[in-house]
Amino acid sequence: MKILTTVITALSIIQIGCVSPKSNYINRDFKETYLYSFKMTYFKQLLFIGFNRTNEIQTLLVQDRSGYGEPILTQQDISLIDSLVRIDNVKMSQDSILSIGTRSEGIQGKRVFDYSITKFNSKWLDSLAKAQYKYYKKINK
Repeated sequence: MKILTTVITALSIIQIGCVSPKSNYINRDFKETYLYSFKMTYFKQLLFIGFNRTNEIQTLLVQDRSGYGEPILTQQDISLIDSLVRIDNVKMSQDSILSIGTRSEGIQGKRVFDYSITKFNSKWLDSLAKAQYKYYKKINK
């Protein structure tokens, strides 16, 4: 009986040792996927709204393959991103209005690419995506 218990314990330890690293890789991969998806969705929405939902930008975004085939974000994530993008669009429009007469001719107007890239690379968006991921993990335990 003592030998059987020892064998079962040893097999359990071996099994746990084999599963944990793989599980950690899967969790890390999903976290990276989630964070990228959050940031890319924000970026694409910012471009779409920043360029006033034109057919041209919609066509470009549909043709772009910088995302994933299946949805990763929750409806709450999408709603949050939409709200933030609307606020950012107002900021870009205000900046555009304030630029009249202050910037060189030809560079007045909305600076959608500059604003979007800056936001995509910001620590603010990284922190927001990480906070949303933590919340996602908490509600999906």
